[in-house]
Amino acid sequence: MGIFRPRKGVLARRFAMVNNYPHGQFLPSAVQLVAARAGLGLSVQALADRTRLGVNTIRRAEAGGAQVITPANAERLVAVLSDLGVTFLEPDADGPGLRFAPKAN
Repeated sequence: MGIFRPRKGVLARRFAMVNNYPHGQFLPSAVQLVAARAGLGLSVQALADRTRLGVNTIRRAEAGGAQVITPANAERLVAVLSDLGVTFLEPDADGPGLRFAPKAN
C-alpha cells in the first residue's frame, strides 16, 4: 500500500478532505441535508446561490441524499454547509446527525 502523501496543487483540490473524510467516502443523507439547510435558516434558492448549484440539484439531493448527485456537486454542497458551521455526524445507533457551530455574537 505505501505511505499516504498529500497531493499538491490542482490535484490537492480534486482530492480534498470534506468533513475530515477523503473525497468519495462520506455522503450525507437526505434528512441531514434538509436539516442542515433548515437549521441555517436558508431557502433552497439561497443555498443554490451559495453553492452555485441549480435549485433542482439541491432538491434532488434533499430528496435522495448526496449519493444521487455527482460527486463534485456533493462535495461542493457539503463543503459550503461545513463552511457555514454544519458538521455532519456519521450514523450511529440513533441514526445520522448534525452539529452546528455556535454563532459568534
